[in-house]
Amino acid sequence: MKKLYDQENLLTLAMMWQHEHGDAMMPNKAHFASYFPDSQSGEADRIGLHTSDSFPSIKNVSKALLPFLVGLSLGKDCAYLAKIIKHHNLHPHDLTNITFELDRNEKVELEGGNVPIGNDEIYVAFINALIADPELKHLVDQAIASPYDLNMRAAVSFVEDPTAWHVRRFETQNENDFIEACVRLTKMGKEGCDFSNPLNWPNGKLEHLLERSGAYLERNLSHSNPEKVSHDRGASFWFSLLCDATQSLENQAKVDYYRSIFTAYENDDPRFLRGLRSMRAESWADGHLLYHMSAMLEAAKDQPAIQDVLLTELMLTRSFSKPAEFDFDEVKIGAFQKLVLDRIDPRFKEKMAGDREHFLAKVCKQLLQIPVEEFGRSDLTAIQSTLAMQLPEQDLSGIEIEQVLSHLMTAFDAQQLNYQDFRPFRSAQIDLLKYFSGRHELSQDWIDTFEDKDREVMAMAGIGDRRKLSIPALGRVFSSELGL
Repeated sequence: MKKLYDQENLLTLAMMWQHEHGDAMMPNKAHFASYFPDSQSGEADRIGLHTSDSFPSIKNVSKALLPFLVGLSLGKDCAYLAKIIKHHNLHPHDLTNITFELDRNEKVELEGGNVPIGNDEIYVAFINALIADPELKHLVDQAIASPYDLNMRAAVSFVEDPTAWHVRRFETQNENDFIEACVRLTKMGKEGCDFSNPLNWPNGKLEHLLERSGAYLERNLSHSNPEKVSHDRGASFWFSLLCDATQSLENQAKVDYYRSIFTAYENDDPRFLRGLRSMRAESWADGHLLYHMSAMLEAAKDQPAIQDVLLTELMLTRSFSKPAEFDFDEVKIGAFQKLVLDRIDPRFKEKMAGDREHFLAKVCKQLLQIPVEEFGRSDLTAIQSTLAMQLPEQDLSGIEIEQVLSHLMTAFDAQQLNYQDFRPFRSAQIDLLKYFSGRHELSQDWIDTFEDKDREVMAMAGIGDRRKLSIPALGRVFSSELGL
């Protein structure tokens, strides 16, 4: 592990003081004056901290923060760290102004210390020290108000006051603020704190971090936010947490990351399983989802509920951003991207290689197991994705087509209001209606069990008696056919 030092030896001097004087605070005089903010400006000088003689590994560090870092590296308790904060007049911006050049999860050591530290340790310890001392509540409030620092947004989840949590930022009525909350949460999962590190779990529970960050909000579980954020930011929080955050990790480190998260999964919480199911491949990371899910399977070998979600044809439908370009035989995407077979779990390869005639039927059965109120964007488009794949003619004898269609029609109805632009999903709905009606005669009696708005969509797919539609519904059908 790398050693952290500064070129003025201020870390060494602060370490010597704490070793020699116990819990006593250093005086603001002589050569110790560097550790205190200027009496006029209220600002302390800033320096870079190094792990080598080249560029600093941690930039723009307030000299007043150095005794805090030393105390943290010595394993001092929250009461002592709170004393340092008050004595050296530290402020949350002393953390938010820092620039870390270390790898996201990298820890460093201080000479003479016994606790490795990284940005997670610094932020969490700072917030816990503020919480420990009622006199520092004003700094807690300022930390909560910090809008942009991702580590601070995660660290304040330790505050038991719900107004501190990032999830509250989604409650705004302002569209721009809502979008900002989405963006910050997504970035928190891949660039902020390490969600796999128990250090970052309030009360030692991952579910508290997920709840307080907003990951368990319905909009994030169903992944219905992208168009509210913009088309180039379409990755869900869950994709960021489980895929983006592990992109740079070697396979074993990636498995360890997933194992830490999965081990914390408790009581078959359906919200967590829905988060897993919300993942889908993005065009800029095509094929990688299959690699990630393979590592997840290895990490979840003692978690059957998680394996049951991952190891399905349904998840394969969302493993490629353009399903039509996936070649089952060559295991490649388009003309150039050959997937690395050694990185794909053999059970996935088996699903891709054999029994392709029943692929769609299996997807349908898996969709039937999902309550309509839990359908996400990838569930709504799963049939459309399957039909786009290079599959042989499908054997549908093992499913009740009308049962499948009834379930899916209800799901589309249940989710319609959750999307700003429902047209892509309407197109997916019409595609599946056309496909199934072309292979099974749907009775008029069955069609008549649906409300007018559903029969309107069926009419767009060429199903049913248009004469039974209302005049407004009939007008919308004609407009759709004309491309209006």
